[in-house]
Amino acid sequence: MADNKNAGAQSDLHETEGSMLRGWPAMLLTIAMVGAAIYSFSPRSYPAFPPTQIKADGFLANSVAQQGDHFIAVGERGVMLYAENPEGPWHDGEVDKTRGATLTRVRFIAENIALAVGHNGWIIRSEDAGKTWQEIQFDEDSSDPLLDIGGPWPSDGPSDGNGKLFVTGSFGQFEVSTDLGLTWQEEILNISDAAGEDSDQASTSATDPDSDDYDPFAAFAEGGGAQNSGTEHLNGITQLEDGSLMIVGERGLLLRSGDNGETWNRLEEIYAGSFYGALTTPDNSLLVYGMRGNAFVSQDQGKTWGKSQIPVQQGLFQGTVTDDGKILLVGASDTVLISSDNGQSFKLAASTGTDGLVSVVPLKKNSWLTAGEGGVAIMHPEEKARPAKRDGDKS
Repeated sequence: MADNKNAGAQSDLHETEGSMLRGWPAMLLTIAMVGAAIYSFSPRSYPAFPPTQIKADGFLANSVAQQGDHFIAVGERGVMLYAENPEGPWHDGEVDKTRGATLTRVRFIAENIALAVGHNGWIIRSEDAGKTWQEIQFDEDSSDPLLDIGGPWPSDGPSDGNGKLFVTGSFGQFEVSTDLGLTWQEEILNISDAAGEDSDQASTSATDPDSDDYDPFAAFAEGGGAQNSGTEHLNGITQLEDGSLMIVGERGLLLRSGDNGETWNRLEEIYAGSFYGALTTPDNSLLVYGMRGNAFVSQDQGKTWGKSQIPVQQGLFQGTVTDDGKILLVGASDTVLISSDNGQSFKLAASTGTDGLVSVVPLKKNSWLTAGEGGVAIMHPEEKARPAKRDGDKS
């Protein structure tokens, strides 16, 4: 009997030991899962991620700007890029409110301070050379674009940048800021009409497809004719050598102000097609440029004009003056024109494709940073545009 009891006890002991041994994998798995959960939710630091990057040639770029080693490019869908070198890498700027509206123009207005404008009356402002942006205004109810930024110019006010800023846009949009772009006041242009008696005839030619002055956008303005300034697109604004201001726009619009934008005088029409921009030449003449390769120079601040000699008929969308006194104009078909005689005549420096160029910044070593349908690119005379480099690109 005793032997049977001992045998039973030993059997129970073996079964218990076996059960415990068989349970070890499950216990180990449970411990591992608990440990993984503790690790997953425990606080720890991560390495810093590099700034988001975007292909500089992968979007429609509408404008580029430079201040020292800072470069900014803006364009479709609200894309805004910044770089410390025109070769790249280009990084994606951040805005406090994502809109996706197209940006049309960017400009540095003070040290490290930049403004960009676009569709829906969108205005954004950066105080760190394009890395981050603050939305100043946005109109949910209107898609009409703002098109250009002007000022503050030396005669606008003290050197601390408290002078006037202006933005112009489609259908007569005109806004003014006196606090370096933090707030804006919409204004209606006070225009004294000085158009010649033949203005109606010239405006009719702008809507005639067989005319050399044909403007395909003229029919979109309500009312027609040169008298209807309230609906004309204000494409560009600049300051003349004498401190007065000039606005250029569709259907040959030329407006001049001698009182810092308070009142405007319409100059006599010299061309029925749209002007897209204006600039002061190195000899302090005034150059205006626009459709079909048309450009005109005035040496008396807009009283009389002479037509520039230009070898192409592509639209000319933006211009600038280089450090060595040459004038660059860019336009359709990757066209780059250069003038060494203050805009009297231009030579074709580059024309490499079918894309349009809408903005240009002169660089060193006879090259240019351009913006257009092919994105942001660096161009050289008589060379095809090459995209700016990004991290990871092979040389």
